[in-house]
Amino acid sequence: MKTRVPKMLFVLLLTSVFSVSCSSDDTDDVIVNDNLELLFDKWWFDEADFTADIYFSSDNTYRQNISLFGNDVLGEGNWQWFDQAAGIIEVTNLSGQGQTVSGGLYKISSLTATSFMLEISFDDGETYTDGRVYIDTDD
Repeated sequence: MKTRVPKMLFVLLLTSVFSVSCSSDDTDDVIVNDNLELLFDKWWFDEADFTADIYFSSDNTYRQNISLFGNDVLGEGNWQWFDQAAGIIEVTNLSGQGQTVSGGLYKISSLTATSFMLEISFDDGETYTDGRVYIDTDD
């Protein structure tokens, strides 16, 4: 009987932790359709200053810029919603200096007026890169 009380307590604690961590109130990673306009018509900068600066225009054009060795390397293409409910944009016809891919799937989450999380897939959504935080100021 003594061994059942600790096991039961452990199960209760584990269940309560699991239910809190899986709460349906967690909306950080949900794209809210009313806020999608926050994404468009401004430059976004990788917070770590590692990847390209990106721009989603409301007319469905896409631009990117990365500075390498003091030179700006520009790219441009088009974008459209691949899965708007999931926050996934498809970038196509990507061209410009040094482009090695013609597009990809861009998964956007945690969108606010000043930042969002971005993951990119170059294999039709099979795998995505680690998430990068993009912000709307170049600090």
